[in-house]
Amino acid sequence: LPTFAYAPPRREGAMDVVELLRYMDQQFGARGETVGLLSSSFTLNLSMVRYAEDSLSLPRVSDVDRSYLIDLAAVDQRDGFSPQLYDCDILAVADPIQLHLGEENQQVVWAPAYCLLNGLAIAPAYEEIGSFSLEADGITVHFYQKTREPTHEEMQALADLIHQTHPDMAIPTWR
Repeated sequence: LPTFAYAPPRREGAMDVVELLRYMDQQFGARGETVGLLSSSFTLNLSMVRYAEDSLSLPRVSDVDRSYLIDLAAVDQRDGFSPQLYDCDILAVADPIQLHLGEENQQVVWAPAYCLLNGLAIAPAYEEIGSFSLEADGITVHFYQKTREPTHEEMQALADLIHQTHPDMAIPTWR
């Protein structure tokens, strides 16, 4: 029998992701609010957050049903635009914007994140209510609470931004 053990390397900021999950459980999930994460990189994405405790063999400290974490589109050609974006009570936006395939292939993440961070298009329908820092990775996650439904004009402005890259993508502008 071997007399050694090998544990896989652990990323430096792994506990930051666990703390982000636990923060969202407490601040949003426990209150019944749904959260969409606009981040899709190898540094920060929804699967990584959702399974942070499990992947590090850590005990779960919350009994919140994690279905409050809403799967949003991540890749333009595979997923298209996700109207669930407008169903989320909270949009969590990574700053700097996190993409794994580049802006031209991830407009469905980049465009709404860019608009929220810069006060454009759909942003007037949301209010920033806090942030969380993943210090090891240099990322701040900003939380935007929906205060009202975005207007047709605001949704159209977001669609127009995405259509600059993908003119044929179907994007709803009415609710």
